[in-house]
Amino acid sequence: IKAKISKEAIVKSIEYVLSLDTADNGYMAGLNMGMQLAGQIQYMEQMGAKVDRKLVAEEFKKAIMKKKRFPVHLPR
Repeated sequence: IKAKISKEAIVKSIEYVLSLDTADNGYMAGLNMGMQLAGQIQYMEQMGAKVDRKLVAEEFKKAIMKKKRFPVHLPR
């Protein structure tokens, strides 16, 4: 599916991401996971599935908060 993409929006989002505190590994890992989830959900929606994004976020939060440790591999 081709869509018009705003160059200004791309630049704004890249500037935002590059301004983040990269020392906060948890925040950066969450941002990465959120982008991956959003991409998968967007694909499912393009295929016709209805996805409740708020419910996905709530269930993810429940699942992750139950774990004592959450292994995340970050690039060095």
